[in-house]
Amino acid sequence: MNKRGISPIIATILLIAFAVAIGAMIMNWTAGAGEKDASCDDIPTNVLNPNSFCKLANQLVPIISKDGSVTACEDKSITIADIPNC
Repeated sequence: MNKRGISPIIATILLIAFAVAIGAMIMNWTAGAGEKDASCDDIPTNVLNPNSFCKLANQLVPIISKDGSVTACEDKSITIADIPNC
């Protein structure tokens, strides 16, 4: 029997073409994933709750309420002067 396979060069070219095709499909599939513009509807309602913050001197401090206890996260505070005007 005289069996012959494809040459190694053709096999390499086919593998590269297959990898490029798969990469193009993945890039096309994920192209629009991060393009959505942010809107006010994207903000969770618990962030907009005024009871979620307290004012400590000139800082705005987020508050976490869990199991009836309240914790002020002073390490995550924002200086009010650093907040831009609307």
